[in-house]
Amino acid sequence: YRKALGRGYELRLGADGVSDDAYFLDYGISSQDFTTAALEIDRFTRDKLVSLSLQNVNSLRASDVNAEIPTTALDLSYVQRFFPTTLGGEASVLMDVHSHYRYSDTDGVQGRDVSRLTFSADWQKQWITTQGLVVDALAQANFDFYDVAQDSAFPEPVSNLTPYLAAKASYPMTRHSGGVTHTLTPTVQLVWSETDLDGVPNEDSTRVEFDEGNLFGLSRAPGFDARETGARLNAGLTFGRFAQTGWNGTFTVGRVFRSGEDTTYSLTSGVSGGESDWLLAAALDWQSGLRVNARMNVDDNLNLHKSSTRINWRNARFDLGAAHLYLVEDPGEDRTTSVNELSLAAGYKINDFWSSDVDWRYDFAGDRTSSAELGLTYENECVAVQFSVSRRFTSSTILEPTTDFGLTVGLRGFGVGSSPAKRRACSAN
Repeated sequence: YRKALGRGYELRLGADGVSDDAYFLDYGISSQDFTTAALEIDRFTRDKLVSLSLQNVNSLRASDVNAEIPTTALDLSYVQRFFPTTLGGEASVLMDVHSHYRYSDTDGVQGRDVSRLTFSADWQKQWITTQGLVVDALAQANFDFYDVAQDSAFPEPVSNLTPYLAAKASYPMTRHSGGVTHTLTPTVQLVWSETDLDGVPNEDSTRVEFDEGNLFGLSRAPGFDARETGARLNAGLTFGRFAQTGWNGTFTVGRVFRSGEDTTYSLTSGVSGGESDWLLAAALDWQSGLRVNARMNVDDNLNLHKSSTRINWRNARFDLGAAHLYLVEDPGEDRTTSVNELSLAAGYKINDFWSSDVDWRYDFAGDRTSSAELGLTYENECVAVQFSVSRRFTSSTILEPTTDFGLTVGLRGFGVGSSPAKRRACSAN
């Protein structure tokens, strides 16, 4: 449900729920493993953000005890951006309030309730020299106040000030030849920060992804409960190829070098220790409809810690997709075994009325097929009929391996599920 409240504010309400934890999977609705009820009010302008959200999440996983996870959370954010005339550049201030609650009365992590108040201010400016060197400077200060309840390991409120100083230099180079543009951009960034967040529980930054988006970030932590500390050098090189014909693509290699050891992140996060893993990433796009996105983290010995690859190809008749995910085991991320999974999806338009699709997922770590599905669809101007057969091979305390057969009939002459052209053609018959 959405409703405009005036002055740019918007209200959003949403909720779902099930009486059977296996409902979504049993009926092939989705792989969703939680239900949620949420209220959100926000307003976005060019220089200001105001957001309020209240949500309750209920896990459907057999291994989760809902009373011992933060099911209820409140968030309030305010961001104001402005442009100081004296210093130049761009500045912003942020206020963020967060509180989450566990229903358990147990002392410790099973019943811990946390409230946080954060104030942040930053200033950044960019210069471009006559030789084409791009220089960026940034200064930021963060103040955090934590109040932890029902956990004797954190008996007192904790406050912390985290300053950041950063300077980045990049030298974009471009070459045009035969209708093709090549770009090469080496970039280095020196960052310093000092923090002491050991006195607060880390509950919003336990999973870290090292990728192109945060290679030059002040901190790789996705939340507020963990911040990088010390001096570090972020270095990267990006090559790009752009053309009207053939293929377009970008390739990125990068790494983080630290003055000392950093224990903020888990061993397989890619950014722990004195030096991070090597980040290798590529995004390729062919005119024929083929797209490839790949990213991996490897150490100096070329040991692979994480990788993600996605391939898609589409034309008038075929729609093919493949994805591969690999994660090594890491107790710090509650992963006692490695993840090595391949998924394939294909669709084929047989003629104007008939089409088929197939999905297959294989678990290399378990040496077994996880799931498989085959579908056949007939569609004309007035009706769409879909038959499917699927098999789920995995099991848990609430799920058994099952084979499902589905038959769906939809009337296409009216309603939101059909195009205006098909509605007109059907009504004319």
